[in-house]
Amino acid sequence: MVFATLDMVDDQIKTAKSVLKGLELREDGCVYVIRNSIRWAFYVHHGKLAYASHSLDSFERLERHLRGLSREVPALNDKLRSQLRLIFDDPNPDNAKYKVTSEILCTEYLALLWLVNENYLPKPLASKLVARMAQEVIESFLCLEDGQFIEKYYPHLLRNIYCKLTTSQILDVVEKRLQAWYSLGPTICSPHQCLYLVSQTSAARRMSMDTVQRLGRILRGFNFYQLGALLGKDPLMLAKQLSPMIKDGSILLRAPLPPYRDWE
Repeated sequence: MVFATLDMVDDQIKTAKSVLKGLELREDGCVYVIRNSIRWAFYVHHGKLAYASHSLDSFERLERHLRGLSREVPALNDKLRSQLRLIFDDPNPDNAKYKVTSEILCTEYLALLWLVNENYLPKPLASKLVARMAQEVIESFLCLEDGQFIEKYYPHLLRNIYCKLTTSQILDVVEKRLQAWYSLGPTICSPHQCLYLVSQTSAARRMSMDTVQRLGRILRGFNFYQLGALLGKDPLMLAKQLSPMIKDGSILLRAPLPPYRDWE
């Protein structure tokens, strides 16, 4: 995901936006979109978005958002998140305790169901989690360049639904966020860029040394999404706060790591 320049935004968003607007007219089911070998899944219920995912490191996305919620639900700790990956994301299908019978039924959604059923995650927070992940996925989707979107439709596969978002509701939020991201360019061009603190002396001119030392421990290659989860902050707000130190060279940005480098 690399943000376009402002003069490209309108033309670029129209194609991806039309795909999302079309969800309102779909019957209950999954609209499965393939673009540049990346699989996007938009689950629709009564014309509203119930879940959204894409195939790039989707389980890592769930883990990040669970880390963010762990401040509200301490049970969602490192141990439980590791357990989830062992149960649902084992690369050897023979070891998987929960079989995915269709490639469009996202593994991380099965993990979400498990968390609710095992009483680790209250349903209201499951709704919040689904909305946050959908927002992140759609931010990325709207940044795709113009071109062909291969769409397929499948019957509904979600057993339980925790969130229903109107397309106009989520597009309004996401488009405002994208404009805010664009305003940070050209220095910041992707939330998947990796950050490194290279000058504590320079950074100390802008914040306390305690904060600088804390940043020094975590700015070792994490991207904005990952940092947001670690610090309990919105990645966009975090990017705005760190932008001055990126511009003055206190923080170094590097290109996204694979698979995001290949995508972008």
